[in-house]
Amino acid sequence: SIPRKELYDNANKLLREIASHSGSFELEEIASFANEIKVTKIKAPSSDTTDITMQIEDTHTNYIRNVGFSIKSEVGHAPTLMNASAATNFIYKVTGITSQQAEEINAIDTKTKIKDRMAKIVELGGKIEYCGMSHAGFKRNLVMVDSSMPEIIGNMLLYFFAEDVKECDKLVDMLGERDPLGYGDAMMYTYKFKKFLCSCALGMKPVKVWDGLDEANGGYIIVKADGEILAYHIYNRNFFEQYLLDNTILEKASTGRHGYMSLYEEDGEMYIKMNLQV
Repeated sequence: SIPRKELYDNANKLLREIASHSGSFELEEIASFANEIKVTKIKAPSSDTTDITMQIEDTHTNYIRNVGFSIKSEVGHAPTLMNASAATNFIYKVTGITSQQAEEINAIDTKTKIKDRMAKIVELGGKIEYCGMSHAGFKRNLVMVDSSMPEIIGNMLLYFFAEDVKECDKLVDMLGERDPLGYGDAMMYTYKFKKFLCSCALGMKPVKVWDGLDEANGGYIIVKADGEILAYHIYNRNFFEQYLLDNTILEKASTGRHGYMSLYEEDGEMYIKMNLQV
């Protein structure tokens, strides 16, 4: 048994330290306390969506059950909903660019090379169109969410890299306006993309075969930058999905590490890969 005040004091001390540091750092006093309360692992494995299991009692129905929650902290760096990897690369067909021009584009190595390479393709009259995904397993998982999800995200990624719009809600609005899949209804894109974000938050990983079930079957816990804690329970799914759409952005990961944003030829056709990180 640990007094509440002791837990409260150590938690606040840890919060202050995290907020005042960047990158990794040591805190012997907190580490010692963590050992005393039998906390030997600081985080769950990356393959596990559930970070904490708690017993929840519904005061209205008196129903008690153990459920898992995923925790995301906004203290320090913004948390990642879906990590970048070679598996999260999307493939695009490029027309109107010669092999010599492709070499010229790939040679661009500025600090803003992603933006500059995209601009050069457009300047030279190139056309870019989504045509597939690098990893069959990730495509399979996206199709589990919705059969059109690969094309929806493929087009969204193209807007992100070509027009430098990163906010997911704005990108979904662009999908609705341009309607690349011909739905004739902007709400279709919003609904489907919310399901994708929620699936990522509660259990879906790019490479691991997903069965469609929520690993974090309790919901989501968000630690705000000031330490305030918000809990989105699974039965408030609509609020949770809207929160995700309103608060997520796409990010540009390392091009070298994940092998994207360089033109290449295959069977006489020109292609380029773009990477997804949420």
